[in-house]
Amino acid sequence: MIRSMFFNPIGEEFLYREVIHGSFTPKFGETAASVFDSLAFALTHIAHFRLLYISGSWHSLPFPVIRWILAMFLASQVFFRCKQYCISI
Repeated sequence: MIRSMFFNPIGEEFLYREVIHGSFTPKFGETAASVFDSLAFALTHIAHFRLLYISGSWHSLPFPVIRWILAMFLASQVFFRCKQYCISI
């Protein structure tokens, strides 16, 4: 468990800020690429907040899920700005 607390965030940062962002940057530029990787980050993290698969159907509370997606999108934008500022993940 301790290892996952340290290595999962590093893997996520590499995936979203390097791989996904880097694949969109040449065609769309830095700003659009940051929107794409932030959307991917936000949508991936829906599973962490009130989106549940129970007895064969999906259950969620729409307003909290939308707030969560927005919060994860904004967090991802902050992480991207930190990467730009530090020139490193």
